[in-house]
Amino acid sequence: MPIVEREMELTSLYGLFSGEGDSSFKKGKLKIAADALDPDKAEILSLEPGTPILRLEHLFFDFDDRPVSWGWFNFR
Repeated sequence: MPIVEREMELTSLYGLFSGEGDSSFKKGKLKIAADALDPDKAEILSLEPGTPILRLEHLFFDFDDRPVSWGWFNFR
């Protein structure tokens, strides 16, 4: 199972970034930005290219401050 999905089963996103709950990550960074769907993503989501979205990017670090997970989510 991917790290983020596994981690989401153990703690809330709020818990991860506030230090509450059980987590194998020391810290994380989130970045949110406005974006628009490119043709490939629009096709996957059955939406029109250029549809406005929010992009939430995450970067998680282990207890030795090494980055261990990076990725993003797109929201309508």
